[in-house]
Amino acid sequence: MDKKYTEIVSTIHTGYNVYSGLLSDYDYTFFVLSTILFRKLGCVELDDSEHMFDFSKIKDKETFIFFINEYVERLNYLDMIEKVDFEGESIYDVTELTTYILKLEEKVFDRYYIQMVEVCLSKYFSSHTLTIQDSLQPQELNQLINYFLPEDKNISVYNPFAGMCSLGMNLSDNTNYLAEEINPDVAKLAELRFLISDKKNFEIKNTDSIKSLNEPFNYKYDFIVSTPPFSILETKSIASRNADMERNDMKLLNGFLFKESLNNLNRDGRIVFTIPESLLYSKIKGNYQLRKQLISNNNIEILIKLPNNLFKSSAIPTYLIVLRKNRESNKLIRLIDASNFVLKSKSKQNRLDIEKVFRVLKNENEKAFCKRITVEEVEQNDYNLLVNRYFVEDLNLTEKEASHLIKLNKLVTIVKRERVIKEKGKLIRISDLSKDKLDYTKTFEDLEERDLKNSPNLLRQNTLLLSSIHTDLKPTAFIKTDSKIYYPPNFIMACLVDYSKVDLDYLVLELHKDYVINQIKAKRIGTAIQRITRKDLLEIEIVLPNMAEQLKKVDLYRSSIITKKQEDFKKLVKSYGIDVADENSFLRHQIAGTLKNARGSFKAIKQIIYEQIVPKLPGTLDIKRNELLETTLFDYINVLERDILNITNAVNVVGKEYELKSVNLQSLEIIEFLKNYVDEVKNRENNIFEISLNVDDELLSEERVDNVYINGDEKFLRRVFNNIIDNAEKHGFNNKNESTNKIEIDFLYDFDNLELQIEFGNSGYPLPENYSHEEFIRKGSKKGDNSGEGIGGWYINEIMRLHNGRFGFTDETGPEGVGGDMVTTIELIFPFEIKV
Repeated sequence: MDKKYTEIVSTIHTGYNVYSGLLSDYDYTFFVLSTILFRKLGCVELDDSEHMFDFSKIKDKETFIFFINEYVERLNYLDMIEKVDFEGESIYDVTELTTYILKLEEKVFDRYYIQMVEVCLSKYFSSHTLTIQDSLQPQELNQLINYFLPEDKNISVYNPFAGMCSLGMNLSDNTNYLAEEINPDVAKLAELRFLISDKKNFEIKNTDSIKSLNEPFNYKYDFIVSTPPFSILETKSIASRNADMERNDMKLLNGFLFKESLNNLNRDGRIVFTIPESLLYSKIKGNYQLRKQLISNNNIEILIKLPNNLFKSSAIPTYLIVLRKNRESNKLIRLIDASNFVLKSKSKQNRLDIEKVFRVLKNENEKAFCKRITVEEVEQNDYNLLVNRYFVEDLNLTEKEASHLIKLNKLVTIVKRERVIKEKGKLIRISDLSKDKLDYTKTFEDLEERDLKNSPNLLRQNTLLLSSIHTDLKPTAFIKTDSKIYYPPNFIMACLVDYSKVDLDYLVLELHKDYVINQIKAKRIGTAIQRITRKDLLEIEIVLPNMAEQLKKVDLYRSSIITKKQEDFKKLVKSYGIDVADENSFLRHQIAGTLKNARGSFKAIKQIIYEQIVPKLPGTLDIKRNELLETTLFDYINVLERDILNITNAVNVVGKEYELKSVNLQSLEIIEFLKNYVDEVKNRENNIFEISLNVDDELLSEERVDNVYINGDEKFLRRVFNNIIDNAEKHGFNNKNESTNKIEIDFLYDFDNLELQIEFGNSGYPLPENYSHEEFIRKGSKKGDNSGEGIGGWYINEIMRLHNGRFGFTDETGPEGVGGDMVTTIELIFPFEIKV
């Protein structure tokens, strides 16, 4: 990109930013584009250092009369307000951009006038994407759509809901192009765009395409293309001229558009629409019937799943659907998964890798992204046309495992919904479900009562709970107690397990495996929150050997976990050269993990005895190991439960791990909190350093930010700050009071990712050479002459982790440092929220 183009773009952007309050964005854009048009038409002359417009030089003046009149009106308006001051600035500068365009050298203008138009339009629509439905469509998407144009050059194209008519910009001059756009401003800007680009044989109508489609057409088109608004509309103005069009179909703009477009298509014509993903799976009657009709009529030729975030104003997943009016019966439907065909870019808006799509379109052997399906396959999937359903990966099962596959609906039964209307109660959320493959039982008695909304269900018996959103089912066995526990049936499914067929431990292990997760991924639906329907979940297949083999597999898994943890522990001890204190710390951690498994197993054993054995054999709890002994099975159970509890408590109170359990995160205004903290430090007696705080007020003012909030625990954050400062005193400054001792605290903001970095820099001794982050945060690690107890870094890291943050450091004297007075910088990174 050369300097001149960069200068042009900068000048255009400056014009919009500086004078946005003087003219509307539309008027300013219209004025600038008209200036480009009239210069291109050769009707601008330089007369005594002033630019004069001689419209008589325009050959086809009738074509441009509207724009001439509008341009003159705006010139008169600008002349009238030239002498008025606006906040101390002369409004005369409103015409600076147009003057700049008129003064450009001929060769520069000829080279860049098309790009200038696109930059202006891009700038205009960047502030209107909430009100205008993606009027500037991505260029790569236009290229893909035009790929399906009929080969005959003399064709007719109809483009309803056209926006800026981007789809028509690449058409040949032999093509007759009719576009419709309901927004009059957009329609006029689109017409200017076409006139400047020397487009021929086009007509852009400012009209409502819904009304237009509802009227009889006297003409059939070869190609109909559109990216309609992605929303369900109550199109009450539509009066069907087809007696067989159902009332429910009338409520869906896409359904209406499909039907009427097919009616207005030539026999061998083709339709290409960009549609929301929901149209392909929604159970709304209008959508479902539309898919069924398109399939039965064999209209669908190609479906292409596009990457997310292609459009500036919408993150809704989209597809390209290609329809033919007359296809051979039983013709296969071609599916292409281009969801990951994205060009590398720093922008948050994705760009389609169009070359990769073309390669797949031209090559049938790209089986990883391309597949042909039959009408029967679609019918078997209940007319669900999501591409991912038909691209299920190989489950990577052995032949023996595959022979034992059984559908989940043969093993579990969904609990019937029982909605209970109650204001407050203990409600299970997705985050409350278990992620553990072994310790997965919960009573949820520790949940706090909260407001119950959307009629949650009451759990009346022991059930298996499964998450229906995302890809992790998070299987959790609910154990019924006296507490009333509720769950949201739209996000969590409650099931009764047939224990005669499957062991619960085995089932939970299988539900965590990749072959199950891959099946879930293939059947997910939804946009912001992806989910799986009850019907699809019950269709998931599970490997189910006989009961003895199930129990054996569970035992093998438990043994493998124990063995792996033991091996990991030995490797850590050997690789880090951990001393006895460190080893004891790891042993405590190891005991805690094993103890957790033991608690889970004990609960399961106790449950089996009390719920399945005692009801059948009432005297079970009175059984003795030896008739001469007084101790019964009941006593042994109580002793075991008591001792497990005692061991648990003993492990929990060891070290600072127990202390960290009391972290309580609350919304905290971090700037005010740190200002108060620094003032407290300054007022301490016998300080051996100077401390300063920079929160970058100038940047906050520029971004119009009043407050910055984090979720934090004041008590523990003070401990982190004290730890950093105390370490600087003891180990950085070596407890010596010198004038060069400084601590500087700086705030760095990442407003794109909403992350705040608080940096504590000190001017003392540097960290030991080649000191790694892993050594810093390892409990008990010590290095260098000024080392401490070896627990500070670990403690800070744990607190930051509990704050959903990160902790790091930079040796400013090393290759990554920036030099200066500060020798060491401790970096604390928090997610934050702002108040503007």
